[in-house]
Amino acid sequence: MTQEQLAEKAGISLGFLSQIEAPNLSVGMSLATLLSIAEALQVPPSKLLEFD
Repeated sequence: MTQEQLAEKAGISLGFLSQIEAPNLSVGMSLATLLSIAEALQVPPSKLLEFD
């Protein structure tokens, strides 16, 4: 899935998604946004909170 497709499915802008994914930026997001992204990716929300 492309960033464009993910942003569209999650109902967020491509620019905001890019900021979330940037490793050197610290961007806050709401729980609703986190849940929307998890749903678009078809993964449990907890998967997005795991750190390697």
